[in-house]
Amino acid sequence: MAQDIELTSDLLTPNTISLRGASLKYAFKPLTKTNPLTNSFEIAETQTNGFENPKIIIHGYIDTNNLTDDLVQQKHLLALAKNEYDGTESTSIYLTVKTGKEDEALLAMNGTTETIKVCVEAFDIGIDTESDLAHFWVYQLTLVETA
Repeated sequence: MAQDIELTSDLLTPNTISLRGASLKYAFKPLTKTNPLTNSFEIAETQTNGFENPKIIIHGYIDTNNLTDDLVQQKHLLALAKNEYDGTESTSIYLTVKTGKEDEALLAMNGTTETIKVCVEAFDIGIDTESDLAHFWVYQLTLVETA
């Protein structure tokens, strides 16, 4: 479980929200090309021709009995997902992840930036009807790193 996951954007009120109790998966996929060797049982050479933009998949929860403005809520996910990103700062979304005793950061693709510019690819919410008055919601937020 990550220690500190935050999303920052001018689209949010307040501008920074925390994703508490969340887990995160960073997915990187090279663009590979393999030409199979016909009539052969030998292994073929694979070439790498770049990579897809990294995806960051976050699983977390929303406790509707304990909502505060600085914690993620459905209204935040909707605002981010409906964002018409045009490359300007006013429509940018930034992800910051710090973990461990030394606040180790999840880095952007350039390997140095600790704040990752992202777009929302998708989100899902599940409402746990077994919880008291169905107050416990779980979500999956899929982000894509962007330039």
